[in-house]
Amino acid sequence: MRFLVRWSLTAIIGLSILAFVVASTTSGHPPLWFLMAYLMLTFFSIGVLFGNQNSMAMEPLGHLAGIGAAVVGSLSTMIQTPIGTLIGQSYNGTILPLVIGIGVSSGLSILVVRWAEARPREVVAEVGIE
Repeated sequence: MRFLVRWSLTAIIGLSILAFVVASTTSGHPPLWFLMAYLMLTFFSIGVLFGNQNSMAMEPLGHLAGIGAAVVGSLSTMIQTPIGTLIGQSYNGTILPLVIGIGVSSGLSILVVRWAEARPREVVAEVGIE
């Protein structure tokens, strides 16, 4: 799961960089085929990402599955809503705010994933996650 999460975040960042370059050279209006290919590959990666991240978040909550699912879902919604609002309010008639928002969010996400993976094993064992 960790490999798939890192892979999908890296893919989204790479696709966003490519889309930013193409959108910048076309004044924020790339060809439709390029936009559809970018969105298709990005949403595929997001689908891989969400399923695996949610299962990793729920892993230590096996004995409290219902409550754990509610907490994980609520927290992800509370975090996503302001970020999505910020990206949506940045719309200026081009795809640049969307591409930048997806790329920056993925970049921050990969930093959080690396930080979480670098936690000392003593802390993980003390909390009882593994």
